Amino acid sequence: MHFVWAQDRIPSAFFGSAVISPSEAYTLVDLFAQYVINDNAVLNVNIDNLFDVAYRQYLDQNPSPGLSARIGLTLRFGAN
Repeated sequence: MHFVWAQDRIPSAFFGSAVISPSEAYTLVDLFAQYVINDNAVLNVNIDNLFDVAYRQYLDQNPSPGLSARIGLTLRFGAN
């Protein structure tokens, strides 16, 4: 879990022509699971932002990504 507090302390100086705006607090839940099939194969699943929370990181003017999921399979070939 990621707990991020609101950021409302805006610096008095501007960075270039960009306007700095405060960001709201948010909480993200990420999940990761790994299953070892055998000595040569591992399956993993990763889910980021499980509840598809809309948020914006401080100093970033664009919204951050929502829910994303990945599935991976690692295989080892040959002798070790």
